[in-house]
Amino acid sequence: MMDQVIALSLAVLVVFLVGCLAGYGLRRLMPSNRRAEMPVVEAAPFTVETAMPSQPRPANVSLPITQPDDAGQVRLLPFALAQPRGGQADNLKQINGIGAKLESRLHEAGIFHFDQLAGLTKKTADELDAHLSLAGRVQREEWIKQAKQLAKRPARSTHKPT
Repeated sequence: MMDQVIALSLAVLVVFLVGCLAGYGLRRLMPSNRRAEMPVVEAAPFTVETAMPSQPRPANVSLPITQPDDAGQVRLLPFALAQPRGGQADNLKQINGIGAKLESRLHEAGIFHFDQLAGLTKKTADELDAHLSLAGRVQREEWIKQAKQLAKRPARSTHKPT
């Protein structure tokens, strides 16, 4: 049985190789200017239809509507400040995980001091996390714990102007 399979496989291989050699020989015998004889056909213009709508659909997201306070400032978070106390913000970049860009986003959200971050509860930390789209970084990177340690330090934590 196995001898028959091997013989059949060898026969198929021989036929394949003979066909390849015959094709190669015939191709060499044909004139090379055959391509020049082929007519050039111009393609007709076409349009592509996409599945994209002409106008974007509204997102399925509900955003909280905020009201300005007495001073006309919009306060999005209950623990946010309109400006830093004493006109000087803490250097929030001392917290691992907060860089210059994130510090400016925290300032825009009204977070200027370590004690603000240190005083966050799980609920308010989740609010801040959702407000800044941080995907759980406040809890995961332990900002509250770090802020509590930094809030205990004396005035070294002030932000140096750049």
